[in-house]
Amino acid sequence: MTTTINDLKIIFENALATYKNTITELSKDTDNNESLCISNKQYIDYDKLVETFYHSDETLSSPDLIYVSDEKIVYVEFKNGSLKKSMEKKTLKLKGIEGGFIALFNIFKSYKNDVTFDEIQLLKKEYYVVYNSEKNPHSSSRVAGIVSHLQMQPIRFGLKWYQGNFFSKVETMSSHRFLERIDDLLK
Repeated sequence: MTTTINDLKIIFENALATYKNTITELSKDTDNNESLCISNKQYIDYDKLVETFYHSDETLSSPDLIYVSDEKIVYVEFKNGSLKKSMEKKTLKLKGIEGGFIALFNIFKSYKNDVTFDEIQLLKKEYYVVYNSEKNPHSSSRVAGIVSHLQMQPIRFGLKWYQGNFFSKVETMSSHRFLERIDDLLK
């Protein structure tokens, strides 16, 4: 049987709605007890869902937020800290792949037994990494000025190869830019 995005959307809107939380809570940096983004809009806490599904010793890495629309699956990872170390960048990649494919497949399969991994791979997926621009400035003020002027964002943190291969779209953006665009990104 063919898996549709609508099947997944129904599961997330109904059976998994108890995992909803505000953007403020989803973007909370527990180490510093501060939120990267302040918003009362609610979405599925994908980290909590994955932790619950896989139990503590088997947990896969996953993005903080998942949203399923009529056309696509959107993942958002919030990073309040510095992303300069290669291990932190690898973690962003791992969250996209493990959470975006493996965890999604197994969670979906628990509701719809005939789903295949190939069907999950074919679903349109987008991955957004939202970062603290003060802790992760562009490499030069000149680049930052040009980027700001053109209102474009380069894909940072080693994620550019994931666009077109694993995700139809990958973007890295400041928390300010995310809050400006939240309604367009998560619709």
